[in-house]
Order: sequence, then structure tokens, then C-alpha cells
Amino acid sequence: MAAKSVIKRREFLGVLGGAAIGWPKMAEAQRAQPKRARFADGPRKIRAVAIGASPSKDIKDASPNTLKGVRPYIKGLIDWLGAPQGPPTPEQDAVSFAIGKDYFIEYRECEDTASALQASFADANDIILCMSTGVANAAVTYVDALASPGNLRVVGIVSEPKPYYDKTYMCGVSAKRPAHAPQQFAEFVKN
Repeated sequence: MAAKSVIKRREFLGVLGGAAIGWPKMAEAQRAQPKRARFADGPRKIRAVAIGASPSKDIKDASPNTLKGVRPYIKGLIDWLGAPQGPPTPEQDAVSFAIGKDYFIEYRECEDTASALQASFADANDIILCMSTGVANAAVTYVDALASPGNLRVVGIVSEPKPYYDKTYMCGVSAKRPAHAPQQFAEFVKN
């Protein structure tokens, strides 16, 4: 039974990751082939941040060797983004995203200190994926301190997403309650 709920969490994370990748710049997408997104200004960078001591790595493929030592959420995100189901809209068909071509992941683990967390967010310019409430809170502090966050978006896997609803750049996702995904996504898109 536990394996089934982990798969649901991974699928849910993928839904939100897909929305975060595609939402700010989908209008700029150029399709090299049907249902495959391409961005005119290059691949998107997802900065995935967790508390821990694993070495940092850039993930540009989904090979087992590349994914060794990273959190399971990352594989779920890659699998989902590669499937042709993305966030469809009435105006656009579902698209898929290829790791290494449409996006790559800058995987970072750091100490649970304000300075280490702030350093892990430095130079992130597309998406910050926070893998805990503490990391999400630090990301909010980081983005709120920026003069302008531009197109930077934050997706936080948190215990309680409601405190993040008023942040127009943030989507709080409860890893414990994937059934709430449609409501949380609707709130994020509204802002």
C-alpha cells in the first residue's frame, strides 16, 4: 500500500512541475515535433533543493547512474514531464518535456541553515523546487528579498500549502494529500 501512495505523490509532483515549467513561457514555445515543447531561449532550469548532505549534481538525463543519490521525487518529476500529458488548456494540447532538451535539474542538498539555503537558491532563474516546508519558507524569504522575481517560480512540497496561497510566484503542494491537487493548482493559476 505504501508504494501506491508514493507513486501518487510522484505523479502529483510531476503535474505541478509540468505546470511550473510550462506556465510562464509556454507562449514562447516552438514545437520541433508534435506535442514536444521547445523554448526559444533555451531549456528551463529547475533548482531542486533539499536538506541533506548528498553532493550537488546537474541532472540532464534519467539514467540510473545520474539519479543515484537523489530524492525519489526527482525521478517521478522526470517521468511525468516526459509523458505526453502536461497541463492541457482549452487553447493548447498537452505537451511533454524532454530532460536535457527542454529542461534540466540542478539538484542541491544543503545544511538546514539560513545562509546555506539562501546560497542554494542563488542564481536560480526559472523554477525552485523545494522538498520540505523549511526549504519552502527559505525560498519565500529569498524571493521576497529580490527586487523583482521576474519569471522565477517556486514549487514547495510542504505539510500545509495554504500559507503560500498569497504568493503569486509560489505553489505549495502537500505531499500528504495529493487528492487536493486540483484545488491547489487552481489557486496557483488564479494568481
